[in-house]
Amino acid sequence: MNAYLNSRLRQFLSDPIVPITYLIGILLIVTGIGGLAGYEPDVPSGLSILDLFYGGIVVGVAWWMTISPANPRPRWIISFLTIAGSLGGLLTIDAPYGTSMLIMSPALITVMASGQFAALFLYPLFLIFAISIGQSDGEVLTPGGISFNVLIIVTLWAARNQGIQATKLAWQARQEALQAEERTEHEAQLRHFLRLFQHELRNVVDGIRGMIPTVRGMLDDINPAIRADPGPSGVAIEDIFHAIDLNAEALHTVAQQLLVLSRDEHLGMLKQSTLLRPLLEQAHIEADSRAARHRMQLTTRIECDPDLTIYGEPTWIGLAIRTGVQNAVDALSQAGLSGVITLRGRRTEHRTIQVEIDDNGPGLPPAYMTQLSVLNEQSHLLGWTTKSGGSGLGIAFMIQVMRLHDGTVEFRNQPTGGATVQLRFPIPFE
Repeated sequence: MNAYLNSRLRQFLSDPIVPITYLIGILLIVTGIGGLAGYEPDVPSGLSILDLFYGGIVVGVAWWMTISPANPRPRWIISFLTIAGSLGGLLTIDAPYGTSMLIMSPALITVMASGQFAALFLYPLFLIFAISIGQSDGEVLTPGGISFNVLIIVTLWAARNQGIQATKLAWQARQEALQAEERTEHEAQLRHFLRLFQHELRNVVDGIRGMIPTVRGMLDDINPAIRADPGPSGVAIEDIFHAIDLNAEALHTVAQQLLVLSRDEHLGMLKQSTLLRPLLEQAHIEADSRAARHRMQLTTRIECDPDLTIYGEPTWIGLAIRTGVQNAVDALSQAGLSGVITLRGRRTEHRTIQVEIDDNGPGLPPAYMTQLSVLNEQSHLLGWTTKSGGSGLGIAFMIQVMRLHDGTVEFRNQPTGGATVQLRFPIPFE
């Protein structure tokens, strides 16, 4: 409630025509009441009633501007009322200082109400009109008086526009802050959900993986040959176990990826200096195993200095590298190719450790490259996948790992064919 009132107050004060209109309306009402009460005996009661009526209209227009600040109609109405009132006043009032105010008011009020610089020309028009009807003297026509009045009008015009612009900028900043706050809250809720889901998924997967050896042992106790017997269906029980193993492994990988995706930026306690080559060799072994399951020919090469170290959380770095390798193997398998995957690790001149995963597959289609151009926006990638049956977590997982290590990930196609995934890790210290 306080924020709403503060916002309304800032809006009220930043647009001076609103408080000025209220002030004019209240003064007219007070004048009318004073006339009817006899405080001004020379003023006809009809004129006092007119002041009351006119003041009520002005206050009503001010309220209209308050509740509809973007509506131009009440602003033009108050401009019209000021012009009409000034014309009427010049025709009936015979007072030099009052005449000066009546000449300046139309331009002053219209400039503040509309923000149009052209409204300044109302001042010379009313000045000429006052002279033509004999309602001006030396006090009105002095160069100093005219210059001062013009200066006041121009100053208020500039202040009015700057105030409204500042209000718009403040409103935009407030909206952006609210949107950022909503995004942060939504992300926190999503991360909390992912942590809970990952915990439950891991328990289920561990249970499945733990039961497989037990069931195998039970079948071996009954008849050791039963697991290899294809039976009438032509599918051996061991083949089913193998398929369960593969699916359990895939679910285990998804559970690990979800854990990383649910992490915030507080990974510093887990970081350490780690040799890079063993992580690449582990990915090499997994690539060969995955290729064997796909029944494809695969050659995996490693190009990395054995002493090259990388600073970070070794489990997540290893998983990110293996995820990139798995994607490469799957792409080669879907294309029906016998592939070559090269794993490179090197230190660059820009104080980074660069890990590259190259394959000689079909590369990434242009449509995928367009989507991958928004890698820094996780919301655009979570659930997006380049392969049939994918979980959609691999790319988002690699991005999150690199974010947690203040690094970057880049996907590109090679000129000679195939795709490259490049992970760049900063070197925090020597």
